[in-house]
Amino acid sequence: MPIRHSAIASVYYRADQEARAVREAKEAEIAAANKPAVVEPLSVARTRMGVWNEEKERFLRENYGDTANKILAVKLSVSIHTVQARASNAGLQKSEAYRRKMGYL
Repeated sequence: MPIRHSAIASVYYRADQEARAVREAKEAEIAAANKPAVVEPLSVARTRMGVWNEEKERFLRENYGDTANKILAVKLSVSIHTVQARASNAGLQKSEAYRRKMGYL
């Protein structure tokens, strides 16, 4: 009975996955041996979208009142939800001029 193509492909796939796992483990071991432990300052917060630092916080505070959340999200490389959540937590609101321009007032 001939060996099906999918059976051979799955063997190669598993071998590739195992080789990748070994390579990544070795790279992590080498990196850990060569690098000192990095301690981030308390002002840096990790999110799913990366690091939220003082520079991003300052940018948000300076621009939130007059800029669309979508534009802020793109410039900060985060989601729109993250922009809204961070602004809400910081007590930021859109300016009256922005709300009037958008037709909210």
